[in-house]
Amino acid sequence: MDSQPTYNLKIFSYGRSFGRMEEPSSRQQQMKYSLTDLPNPPAELRRDSTGLDLPVQTAVLATNGAEGRLKKMICSIEAKIEDMENVVSSGTETQSETQDTLVVAVACVSGKHRSVTFVEKLYQHFDEKKRQGWHVSMEHRDLAVHDSSLSPSATGGDMGVPHSSLGLPATGAVLSLDPRKQMLDEALIREKVQAMTGLDEQKGTGS
Repeated sequence: MDSQPTYNLKIFSYGRSFGRMEEPSSRQQQMKYSLTDLPNPPAELRRDSTGLDLPVQTAVLATNGAEGRLKKMICSIEAKIEDMENVVSSGTETQSETQDTLVVAVACVSGKHRSVTFVEKLYQHFDEKKRQGWHVSMEHRDLAVHDSSLSPSATGGDMGVPHSSLGLPATGAVLSLDPRKQMLDEALIREKVQAMTGLDEQKGTGS
């Protein structure tokens, strides 16, 4: 009798400013989501907080369309999970041949607020469901770039998929972050310019 197959659901956030994801391995399926079109939370929240903090999560999810986006993501991930299970149950592939890992990647610009919020909520949803045969983990790939004092557990640590297994740059090497810090500064400058432009447009329209 065949044993119950074991699957892995690995959910992580990342910032597009710090590079794209590598393509999945032969044993992995990958789902990518971008939140760059979702408005950022207010600047006063972003300055000293991340998507790990409840005020930021509340602000992100209060954005028009955010809750609906999250629900659609959950539905699409659940559908993919069922597809992966059906491949094995149908007998078309053996357990050694099947893709047993689903990698869900959620991106925003800097990987600090919007993507972190969504990944926290996705992890909470799928971890609470305790689907039989599935191990759920998460990681915030680029959160340590913003605050080197964050512990491994705050960014996903041993719960998350190792960066090396996905060909991603490691966030643990906090002593060599200068190039990525520069990329972050440039991304923040762009956001500030966009915000200032928006204010000027509002003043021009008398709103």
